[in-house]
Amino acid sequence: MCPMFRVPRMQINEIRVFTRATGYTPVDDLAFVGLPPAKEFLPPTNYTVSVSVVWTWDIPIARKLFKEWGKYYKNINMGGPAFNDMGGEFVPGRFIRKGLVFTSRGCNRKCPWCYVHQREGRLRELTVSDGYVIEDSNLLMCSNDHIRSVFKMLRKNHKEAFFNGGFDARLFKKWHLDLLESIKVGEIFFACDKKEVFPYFKIIAQLLMDKPQSWRCCYVLLGWEETLKQAKERLSEIKNLGFFPIPMLLQKNKFVHHNQKWKDLAKEFSVPTKYMQLVNNWQKECLERIKKR
Repeated sequence: MCPMFRVPRMQINEIRVFTRATGYTPVDDLAFVGLPPAKEFLPPTNYTVSVSVVWTWDIPIARKLFKEWGKYYKNINMGGPAFNDMGGEFVPGRFIRKGLVFTSRGCNRKCPWCYVHQREGRLRELTVSDGYVIEDSNLLMCSNDHIRSVFKMLRKNHKEAFFNGGFDARLFKKWHLDLLESIKVGEIFFACDKKEVFPYFKIIAQLLMDKPQSWRCCYVLLGWEETLKQAKERLSEIKNLGFFPIPMLLQKNKFVHHNQKWKDLAKEFSVPTKYMQLVNNWQKECLERIKKR
């Protein structure tokens, strides 16, 4: 059994180990991807090591990393979303790079295709940390005061804000639009997981009529109890309402081997977004840093 981390804050002498490099991976000197470097390049052996695992299919790799890093460090633990970790108080830069923030965890909805309510439980509001990419699973479910605090933070940092978590269309109101108009907006993502939410998207389309396309990105879950034809109709309807559909093929505990028709459908409607370009640039930066080590 590997000890699981539940440290509420990042320790000064904490090494974080990741199974793979992504655009979200921190790039500071104590963030490592994969196996330990040569012994002469290792941080001091009295440091703590936390192996972070996001995807369940990376658990075998993580166990190997736990074993290899454990050859040099006694205080080592492992955890993360892959182990249904609820997540404690968010610490900027600890397990995702600085600039990306969670101001809440969990969700009160119990959508059968979603892991959030299973892993993180009911909605919990967190301390609002400084950043410009909001990763909350359901920000609009938070209290009005909390939401206003998030926008107060965003106004202070003067950067374009990206709402990447996917706004719940059922909760979007005119006063949310007023808050959005008070800041610089990079992109806004909504979520359309089922056809029943279309009436809400029609209302939002009217509210955002004079806004740029970057305010109308929309994740569209594909493959949950629907046929290929039904999925295409839903994508087309979202597009006809003026939203950029971002197809998301359903994934469960392991990679789902979608047939080529489903992959082609997702590719047909895929649109490059400013946020994804940003993530790709971050990933290049992370890979370059790894090469230099």
